[in-house]
Amino acid sequence: MEVRLISDPDGFARLKSAWSALYERHTPRSPFLAHEWFEAAWRWRKDSARMRIFACWRAEQLVGVMPLVVDGADESSGRHRTLEFLAVPDTQTCDVLADAGDRRAVASAIADELVRRRREWDSISFRHLPRGALTATELREALSRHGLRCEVIQATSNPWIALESTWAVYYASRSRRLKKAINLAQNRLAKAGTVALRRLAADQMDPTEIRRWLDRITAISAKSWKNRTGNSLNHDGPNAFLCCLAEQAPCRHWLSIWELSLNEQPVAMELQLVDGGDIFALRSDFDASYDALSAGSHLNRLMLEQLFGRGFRRYLMGPGENPYKYRWADDAEPVATMTVYGTTLRGQWHAARDLMLKPAMRRIRDRLRPPESADAANPQPDAEAKQQ
Repeated sequence: MEVRLISDPDGFARLKSAWSALYERHTPRSPFLAHEWFEAAWRWRKDSARMRIFACWRAEQLVGVMPLVVDGADESSGRHRTLEFLAVPDTQTCDVLADAGDRRAVASAIADELVRRRREWDSISFRHLPRGALTATELREALSRHGLRCEVIQATSNPWIALESTWAVYYASRSRRLKKAINLAQNRLAKAGTVALRRLAADQMDPTEIRRWLDRITAISAKSWKNRTGNSLNHDGPNAFLCCLAEQAPCRHWLSIWELSLNEQPVAMELQLVDGGDIFALRSDFDASYDALSAGSHLNRLMLEQLFGRGFRRYLMGPGENPYKYRWADDAEPVATMTVYGTTLRGQWHAARDLMLKPAMRRIRDRLRPPESADAANPQPDAEAKQQ
């Protein structure tokens, strides 16, 4: 098996046909492993990162690919160099893409190549790993055989809602507290004016109409709290990412946009990817000036009702331990992170810091912390629990 390093956008673009063929053979499918997804992610990251894609070939057939980047400033300045997946804040899962029968061979070949290039990196941060990820299993074993330290932790979870029953059955299972909040939001908006919900399935519309929708949701995002973080859709990187996703919509049939308007003024939106029976919520934004009306919450409730009975299997809300998600969801997919510590001096220092110094400091802190009072250790149930 031959491993080739792709470090330029043209080489990445030439991989598309072989990558897509490998993606179609891969199980389970995930839109976050498609070439088109990484193309969109690269549009966001290209000004700050340098591409490091490891492609595994056997007899001129692509059988495995690991899409990585390194921060350009770190690499050029001599600071700690961390390889990481080509990901953006909207990424939900990521992994090495490989044919089922070649998982171990691909992992071994990539591990050998990473070791051969060990002077080019100090650590690797593999985030967004789903359950059973090749990275956390076969690749971890292969790297460990080379004497590299690999630490895997469950970083977060991706809550999801089963859509195979009916809205009535599902909604009846929700807490009184959630239903009360939903009713309050509905009443506030009804008093404020006329509420309307619209959906765009991008593969059903012409490019002009898609562009019009993108402008509308970008305007909502620009007025959201995310504008302060630089991740709202009106900023260059996120906007390039969004436009690239939309360009792929006619062939991938994966983009879905929901919009809530009040008196014909767009106030909240959700951007989704649809793949097979799963719906992935990429981002939800709302105009912050309508915060008191809970427009985002009302959009979520109306949208969910319409997703039932359409043949979908799950609605995944996106990784994160936000309490509101667990008021809607009954289950969650674990999402792990694996850190690989390199053999350079900087890599060994970070291993000592993360694996020895930090745990020792936590143990000292815990010994010095005063014991909790009986009331703190046994909190009273909240109002919702009392009602139930």
